[in-house]
Amino acid sequence: SGASPLIERNVISKNVCRNGSWNYGAGIYIDGGATPSIVNNEIIDNQNTAGSRGYGGGIFVDGVPAPEIVGNVIARNTCLSTTSRNYGGGIRVYSSAAANIVNNTIVGNTATRGAGIEYAGTTAGRALMNIIAANVGSGLDAGTAVPTDFNNLWNNSGGNYAGSAKAGPNSFSLDPLFPGPGDYHLTFRSPCVDAGHVPMLSPVTAKDYDGDPRRLDGNLDG
Repeated sequence: SGASPLIERNVISKNVCRNGSWNYGAGIYIDGGATPSIVNNEIIDNQNTAGSRGYGGGIFVDGVPAPEIVGNVIARNTCLSTTSRNYGGGIRVYSSAAANIVNNTIVGNTATRGAGIEYAGTTAGRALMNIIAANVGSGLDAGTAVPTDFNNLWNNSGGNYAGSAKAGPNSFSLDPLFPGPGDYHLTFRSPCVDAGHVPMLSPVTAKDYDGDPRRLDGNLDG
């Protein structure tokens, strides 16, 4: 509580929360008062198999301050409790918490509500410039109208948006054109290349999750 660590360029994979009644954050758990920066990590194949409620297969956020969740690949995480109370396959932002979720690739996660991202109840923050695709459940579910824009939500089995979540004026829904299964880089012709808004990028996005400098003209069209 109260810590502000930088969690950067890690592979957080194949962790399992099991046997508890309520389980939180199989990949990363952010406690009340903590404000970490979670940047350019691979958070993949984590499982929340709670007895009754699964909260956050990849990341669970609790508390009021707003952590920065930027530039991560959050893929194939699951919430699989024995009831239907499975929330936030990729990320769950809980209670009165806030989180700024920017420029992440959130793909193939599973949950009953918010398989990609769930902002629960009165949570706050922003969801900007994310790819939220092919999740099993709704893509982005929000209890309040958090600001969203420049996102690509595509092919989420429970619908792209749910609850009070709405597409921003610059958001779209197109196949992101990944090279192949399990490879979440963008091909040259991907509609997501150069689809963001540079002023919204924070300094931590200067390098991508491979550690390479991020081009501002990714498709070289000038």
